[in-house]
Amino acid sequence: MLYKLPQAAYPYELLIEENARRRGSAAMEFELIDTGIFDGDKYFDIEIEYAKADGDDVGAYGWQGEAFSSVPRAALIFDRNRVNAIDPAHDA
Repeated sequence: MLYKLPQAAYPYELLIEENARRRGSAAMEFELIDTGIFDGDKYFDIEIEYAKADGDDVGAYGWQGEAFSSVPRAALIFDRNRVNAIDPAHDA
C-alpha cells in the first residue's frame, strides 16, 4: 500500500473546518490534496506491506516499510512500529 505523507505540518484544523462548512451541501469532500500541502512536491512516499501469521489470525500481524523522499535532503528511518524523521546532513 502506498501512502503520501506531507513533510509540512498536517492541516487537521483546515480539513475539519472546511468539511464542517460543506456538510449538507452538494460539494465534494475536502481532502488532503485540496489543502495545497502537496503543491511544493515536498512529501514522502511510504510503501508498506502487511502480513498475518495465518489466514485465521485477526490479532497478530507484521509489517515492513520503505520511505522515499521527493526532496533529497530529508529521509525517514523505520524502526519497528516507530518512524523517525531525520536530516542526513546531521548524520555524517
